[in-house]
Amino acid sequence: MIDLGDIKAKDYFKAVKYGNTETIPEFERINDLFFTLRDNGQDKFELKNNLTLSQLHFKLSNVELAKSIYQDLPLDDKRRDKIIKSLKLIGFTLKKGDAKSIDNQFRSFIGQIKNNIQIVTLNNTKETKNVKELDYEGIIVAFELILDISIPESISLGKFVNYEKQAQRKIKEQQKKNNV
Repeated sequence: MIDLGDIKAKDYFKAVKYGNTETIPEFERINDLFFTLRDNGQDKFELKNNLTLSQLHFKLSNVELAKSIYQDLPLDDKRRDKIIKSLKLIGFTLKKGDAKSIDNQFRSFIGQIKNNIQIVTLNNTKETKNVKELDYEGIIVAFELILDISIPESISLGKFVNYEKQAQRKIKEQQKKNNV
């Protein structure tokens, strides 16, 4: 089984940058391990937003499907009640009424979900723009400056994570000294 020590950091970053992730064996597992070890707040934020977006898209498709079934198919009360119960599971309370009332309820809830999708997408975009993208060489140079050491070009992804943590620790220590 391949671990972070087996992958060159430069190769990993190049694969991610150019979308050639198939060049990294077991990329998904390595990528998950890399981000877990980094314990980066920005990565966690993006992951949380992506999860929220996925949940909202799931909710939207289910509500749209339920709307189609409820309004377009001839259903008896028992089946309509099952749809109402299913909608409650995803946070939507459909009140019985005439066709126009039902349609308005569906359109309102679909609109709310779409608005939430836009808000989460906008927040994700803002945060991503605020993060300065550095290339691999730029990151290594920053580590060298902060840690006052020379770092070989062909370090493993595991060593990259350790250098990053050391640099973060040193920055925090310096900040504490400056604030005291």
